[in-house]
Amino acid sequence: MGTARIFLQLRPWGEETLVVCDEHPLRGLGGTLHNPVSEVALQLRHRGMLARLARLVENDPRKVRHA
Repeated sequence: MGTARIFLQLRPWGEETLVVCDEHPLRGLGGTLHNPVSEVALQLRHRGMLARLARLVENDPRKVRHA
């Protein structure tokens, strides 16, 4: 599909963590076909990815909460 710039940032958000994910197609088919419709598809993909990431983090018995 080509290359993309992907930005992930983790920020403290009260007792939780805010995850910011931003992706921009640069070259190849993804860059050529990038438009508002493909942006919606990227947002849907990010929602699924972040939901899976949250399940992994929240269900990991090894995680330790720091006070």
